[in-house]
Amino acid sequence: MAQASKQFVCNYDAPLDDVMAMLLDEGFRNKVCEAQGLLSHNVSITKEGDTTLVAIDKQQPMAGLPSVATKFLGARTDVRQRETWTGTDMTLTLEIPGKPGGGTGNVTVVSKDGKTVETVEINVEVSVPLVGGKVAGIIIDQFVAAMEAEYEVGKSWLAGER
Repeated sequence: MAQASKQFVCNYDAPLDDVMAMLLDEGFRNKVCEAQGLLSHNVSITKEGDTTLVAIDKQQPMAGLPSVATKFLGARTDVRQRETWTGTDMTLTLEIPGKPGGGTGNVTVVSKDGKTVETVEINVEVSVPLVGGKVAGIIIDQFVAAMEAEYEVGKSWLAGER
């Protein structure tokens, strides 16, 4: 089994409460999906006691990726992203239905000097002999591109651009 890991840090010039409200806002999450150029997406956010569940189902194009990726992942890939938030901590699961890989991760959001730091750690595992490491790296790259889109949309959102 091949693995790849990555850490991504977002530094927001906004209070913790504003960032958390944004991250748990369905309108924000839809805007992030639109910024990613997805083929389709569905966002659902539900609250169960002290826990908030975020479910994002998306279909993303794989055009422009190396042939090894499209061979195993296809020309378009469905991704099920599940987030379980308790306070400012989150556990993440990425599923790629019918494909030989997926991921898990953790997110922490903390206040620092009136600003907010969101730290995302993701680990991807792919069970494909020989090229699994390359495919895992490509999945990580796709996730980082999604996080970069979220960060850019987030900065605009917090500045009042909705």
